[in-house]
Amino acid sequence: MKPRFRLQAVLYLCTLLFTFNVSAANYTLYHWPVVDDDFVIVNVKLNGRSVISDLEGYYTQSGRLLLPISPLNNALGIDLQVKNNQINGVIKKSDLTFTIAKLEDKVHSDDIPIWTEDDFDHYIDLQVINTVLNIDADFDYTLMQLSLTTNLLESTQNKTSILPLIRRQFTSPEFDIEVADQFQRITYPVTDYSLTSSYLSRLEKSKSLLTLNSYFDAFEHQAQFRFNKNETTTNQFIKLAKSYENSDQEGLLTQLHYELGDIQSQRDPLVMNFSQGRGVYLSNINPNTSQSFSTITIEEATLPGWLAELYRNGQFVAASESTDENIVRFEDVETFYGNNVFEIRLYGPQGEQLTKTRKISVGNTALAPGQMSYQVELLDSTRNLLNSHSNSATSFGKSISGNVSYGLSDTLTYDVGFNYFQGDENNRYLSTGLQSNSELGSFKLVGAKQLDHGAAFFAGYRGETSLFSEESTNINFEYSHLNQFNSAVFLKQTSALKSRASLSLNSRFTTFENLSWTLRFLNEKRDRKETRQFTQFGLNASYLGGNWSSRFQYDNLQNELINQSYWSMDLGKWHWTNSVDWKPFEDKELLNYRSSLRWPQSSNMFNQTQLSYNPRSAAKLVLGHQYTYRNDMFNFSFTGQYDSEDEWLISLGISGTISFDKFNNDINFLPPRSLSSGQLAVETFIDKNKNGIFDTQDQAIAGASFTGNYLWKDHQTNSNGQVLLPSSTGGQILSLDLMSLSNPYYQPANNRIKTSSHRGGVTNIKIPVNIVNEVEGTIYYTANNKTKPASGVSVLLLDGEGNIQYETISEYDGYYFFPKVKAGEYSIKLEQNQFAVDNLITKNLPEKIVAPEYGDTIILRDIVLQDKTQLLAQPTDISEAQYFVQLGVFKKRLSANIVAHSIQALDFPLQLYQNLNHENYYLVAGPYKTKQEAQSVINQAYSQPVLFGSFMIDARKYDSINWHRIDSNFELPIKAQAITRQKTAHYYCQYALYAKRSSVNVPLVESNKNIFLSEISKQGKSYTVVLSGPFESIGEAECDTKISSALNEKSVPIIKHYKELNKITDLFD
Repeated sequence: MKPRFRLQAVLYLCTLLFTFNVSAANYTLYHWPVVDDDFVIVNVKLNGRSVISDLEGYYTQSGRLLLPISPLNNALGIDLQVKNNQINGVIKKSDLTFTIAKLEDKVHSDDIPIWTEDDFDHYIDLQVINTVLNIDADFDYTLMQLSLTTNLLESTQNKTSILPLIRRQFTSPEFDIEVADQFQRITYPVTDYSLTSSYLSRLEKSKSLLTLNSYFDAFEHQAQFRFNKNETTTNQFIKLAKSYENSDQEGLLTQLHYELGDIQSQRDPLVMNFSQGRGVYLSNINPNTSQSFSTITIEEATLPGWLAELYRNGQFVAASESTDENIVRFEDVETFYGNNVFEIRLYGPQGEQLTKTRKISVGNTALAPGQMSYQVELLDSTRNLLNSHSNSATSFGKSISGNVSYGLSDTLTYDVGFNYFQGDENNRYLSTGLQSNSELGSFKLVGAKQLDHGAAFFAGYRGETSLFSEESTNINFEYSHLNQFNSAVFLKQTSALKSRASLSLNSRFTTFENLSWTLRFLNEKRDRKETRQFTQFGLNASYLGGNWSSRFQYDNLQNELINQSYWSMDLGKWHWTNSVDWKPFEDKELLNYRSSLRWPQSSNMFNQTQLSYNPRSAAKLVLGHQYTYRNDMFNFSFTGQYDSEDEWLISLGISGTISFDKFNNDINFLPPRSLSSGQLAVETFIDKNKNGIFDTQDQAIAGASFTGNYLWKDHQTNSNGQVLLPSSTGGQILSLDLMSLSNPYYQPANNRIKTSSHRGGVTNIKIPVNIVNEVEGTIYYTANNKTKPASGVSVLLLDGEGNIQYETISEYDGYYFFPKVKAGEYSIKLEQNQFAVDNLITKNLPEKIVAPEYGDTIILRDIVLQDKTQLLAQPTDISEAQYFVQLGVFKKRLSANIVAHSIQALDFPLQLYQNLNHENYYLVAGPYKTKQEAQSVINQAYSQPVLFGSFMIDARKYDSINWHRIDSNFELPIKAQAITRQKTAHYYCQYALYAKRSSVNVPLVESNKNIFLSEISKQGKSYTVVLSGPFESIGEAECDTKISSALNEKSVPIIKHYKELNKITDLFD
């Protein structure tokens, strides 16, 4: 008897090999400086179940994922405590302890684990979790999904009624605005294609296969077109769908949902069965809910060669391959009471990996009293919409179906339905039913009458119980009784079916949390035929790096026991999948075996080896290997196959994605997009009138880039400020990269935009940009000849009418800061807080503050608060005080370097400070012991236009932990380039900007005396610009649009303030 269980023993051994414990260890991490562009929001799954839906971390350019430690403790039981210079860790479930030495050394290699921290939390490298648990967690950047598979962790979410809060929820929302998915009148299709040519030695001829999957919008509907053609047949499928409300919403009803074209019919317990064909479906029922007690069909559009694994609530259900309809389909999928979360894990033939999810809520929702739902379907299952040939795989021809449900109470729903079938015989059906929801589960009773024939009755129950074990057990029970009744569900046969009863149980083992079981029993009674009894018992487990499933099924009519086993596992970076069907007793016959090995892959290469054995085929054993080469435009694959009949096959293929960029009028040839989502049409502009609309006086922003998705790194807006960005499944948060803007005072109205786009769709996003100013200063309090910073003082900016426009509170060092101040005139006011302002004399309070139109940093003189009782006292002894001359404030260090470069002739002792709050750089000269020395330097500084506005400041301002001194002495570049043209005015007209000097039409520039070429520095790179000027004000700027036309520029000239140009060096002096 031992050989009968040999295969099962091997499978169990595979499971146990991955359940070993892990000993504690020490780890060393190196500090990684935070880069805001690398911020990501991640969905975390543990053993197939979602445990954290919005974990916020960082994903570095080198491909390392950094996880916050607080949510790991709350949701996964990984307790991490930061003490001194180390992190102590405990895995609560397994009592595993470990220590992480957290060093401050900057990371110099991509191969060592890292850590970081921000204002909200500490973050550790995913590699640490992988090493501690001895796993290889998979992070999918496209889906923003981290998948953990281990029995050393457990989710703590279902053990508390309060879900863990995520760090940023305490301070601010995750995004400024949300732009919902949009449907357009028409969009250019995004098409996944595959072209394969094969030569088979047995036939001594070649054959080709072309497949296309296109996704687009048509008349504000989501459209899908699938095309499949070989030498003999052509298959075409097209479907349009529309939902007027979010289909992910909770609840039974939606406003309207319909499909037309090649659709899939809806099933019910007695009359209608699944079928494909051309037709129309209309309903107001949420597609993610189900009141039917029937099984469901789940499908996903793919190209040929894709393998799919279906999971329900983390439990493996089945595996399937794509069909000649360009689709992966799972039929007769059983659902249980409550929420059924289905995951379709897709594996492409060229290394693609993707997970699609679908949630079906069964029986736990009901219509409210007086609510009504409806479904209407017209179907011709004999044909597809674009195909002329008949569809032979159908149990009926044309059909009309309708159903109406009405809520009688909070728990009771009444149904009535009508069906008409046209085929070899025309049949009409009337049905009625009741459904009741209670704490015990959901009950359904249905009666159907086949007009001019017999009748049928259905009773069903779906619920769950905890009577048998600590784990809940799902129960499905169905009973159908037929009397001279046939339909699409119960086909007409010689031995008519009299009754059918089925029972399904599903649960998990209490001892082994990752091991679940399923039991199914079916009993069928027919006229003049023996009663059929079908029994199936299955086990499946999710283990470290894979899953395993084994099912035994016995049919008394065939009198044989069959075992179907399936397992997949990660072996390092290899992925191995196996499936076997065999008879474990008596003859021990092997019915079918298939094995697939996906090799470790790189950015430009993928390999896959497959082995199959089928004793019923002419070639029992088949061995094949596929090599795929990837580049930036397409994937090229080469496949070789050899079988036991000494036949061989060679195949060449090319695949990719084709889309059209409507902004640049370009056709994009890309590698396969892995069935990803739609596109984002982004438009950004300077909104001068601040109405959020691009008007004639507004200015497009060219060269802007965006953060939020790694696919956007090489995308920039064109001269019209437009760019088309690829979207990701599940959406993303889009932000305008401020470092890509030419003016540091450009500020988008909303810079964290949550958005998504369905497959084939285009979501339009407008990002208006305002020009803002910054106002800053410091407040001191003087008493008894001593000065200290005045913290906690409310500082107000008032408009000309005395209305409060901006408000802030001075910090512990007396510093206050107003960001994003609109252009205009303001006055400043102090209000009592920690200091009794009314009893103080305020000195150096400015009468008027002018925020310019072009944007600037306005630094106010130090405000001094002095007690009235000290007015007659001796002045404070400041003989030891020192003074700086503040020369400028800069967003970028490079800008400070350029200014310092240009004033070397003044021989000032320069120093550079950075404010750690807003990260601006302050270029100062000094220190000087007396005000007279400092004033003399100011007089010299005013001889340079770039230093106009310099002023004296108390050196003690920079003597606090809020300021960081860059160097002891600010280092200037070794090679200084003199400014050959003194710019005495402040404005220029910019007609063009070139990244390459060779792109300039030099003869045209030299022939026009009003314009000249200059070099400017922008983000560390040199650019050549065409300018005219200078002009003393914006009003006097005379920009000639004819020059733009002569330079073939589509945009109008841009008026630039001298600060926006950073450095100007005339090339023609």
